[in-house]
Amino acid sequence: MGKTCKVQVNGAEFSANYGDLLLDAALMNGVDVPFDCRSGYCGTCSVRVVTGRVFGGETADPETVRACQCRVVSDLEVAVEDVPEVVVQQGQITRLVPLAPDVMEVVIALPEPAHHLPGQYYKLQFRGFPTRCFSATPPLTGRHNDRVIHFHIRIVPDGRVSSQLGRTIRVGHRVKLTGPLGSAYLRPELSNRLVLVAGGTGFAPIWSIADAAMREWSERELVVVVGARELESLYMIPALCRLARCPNVNIIPVVQESQAVSPAVRSGFPTDHVPALTAKDIVYTCGAPPMVEKVEKMAAAAGAKCYCDPFESAAGDDEESGLLTRAVRWFTSAPEMSPPATPSRPAAQGPRPTPAPQRVPGPKLAPGPQRVQGAKVAPGPQRAPGPQRVPAPKLAPGPQRLPGPPSAQGPQRSMGPQPAPSPKRVQTPQRAPAPQAAPGPQRAQGPRRDLKEAARIADLSRYAPPRARNKPAWLRQPQISQN
Repeated sequence: MGKTCKVQVNGAEFSANYGDLLLDAALMNGVDVPFDCRSGYCGTCSVRVVTGRVFGGETADPETVRACQCRVVSDLEVAVEDVPEVVVQQGQITRLVPLAPDVMEVVIALPEPAHHLPGQYYKLQFRGFPTRCFSATPPLTGRHNDRVIHFHIRIVPDGRVSSQLGRTIRVGHRVKLTGPLGSAYLRPELSNRLVLVAGGTGFAPIWSIADAAMREWSERELVVVVGARELESLYMIPALCRLARCPNVNIIPVVQESQAVSPAVRSGFPTDHVPALTAKDIVYTCGAPPMVEKVEKMAAAAGAKCYCDPFESAAGDDEESGLLTRAVRWFTSAPEMSPPATPSRPAAQGPRPTPAPQRVPGPKLAPGPQRVQGAKVAPGPQRAPGPQRVPAPKLAPGPQRLPGPPSAQGPQRSMGPQPAPSPKRVQTPQRAPAPQAAPGPQRAQGPRRDLKEAARIADLSRYAPPRARNKPAWLRQPQISQN
């Protein structure tokens, strides 16, 4: 029999076999440990090791491991943070608000209040569409309602879900929400400086964390670095203006394109403008995986605590299928087909096969000797023709019979009176066609919508800075970090 280890999770003790996965052993013994992907990527099942040793599941924090990836190799005591219970709720879309050319805000109303921590996310399944993960966030302006959840969704042109927002997915569409999930949420009652780094719609959980942190303690030091591709994609300006009212907040907006609208907006990437980190800082980051990985490395080099939820492109919809459906797909799939690679981590390409050598044509053979034709045989003597037959003489014609008198013929049958031909129908004169009305002047067509949009994007003059009396403090005197 294998070795048995004693495991304690928040005081609940149970036995596990040597080498068992910590998450599986806890769930089999009725101990609740939050989890989501079971692949060590989302970080929802992160636990803190108090005593003992585990194998695998390491994270950037040496005291934290992923329960779905680590195995029990000794007596163990772990601690799991108290988070809201994962529940399934049914909601309905009440509003679809375009925040930017490529960002849509989806507002969902719930029958019961939603309980989630700032920074957590939900699994959303719009009726008739596959499941996707989006972070919950408070409204950019106005008050927050516990029965209403806001999501910022980036529109992908060929996306199966996001491209249908406003088309097939409209106001009134039913939605199933599963959550809350995620480990990159705000830890309360901490006075450390918060450094928040967001890219694109990754601002949704970052705004939720910043709003909750300022409500908890408005005097705390906060640095917000938010980036977008274009100037029009900085949809979070209203929220940044709300944060700028706090005294110790430093806001650094960044766009990839060069612009001359405001000196407060930097050019480049968010990672280019992250301030110098210290071991006392707490870093939260969300966005594209390359940006998140770079921020993680910067935090690890400085010894700072880092929480992150990277955005990963959906490679498939297997998570929404049951076990039987996935088994049928596996058995019916072609054996030579390999699973698709994750977009953010492209699969390594194998060596290309060496093309087969072409066949070299051999030398043409000389034609062989032709066959000599033999001499023609002389024809033999011809047969003499026989005597011809003399035709018989023609006989003289006999006397012809004279025709008899007309009376000799029988009486002919008289024809009855023929009906008189009916009068022809007089054709009525055709009605002359009515004169066609002359075509009126056609309505001049206005410029196409795409041209109008392009002209509006190209005209940056409307982004001219407002008057000094209307500028917020962070625009009049931007607190630009020299680092």
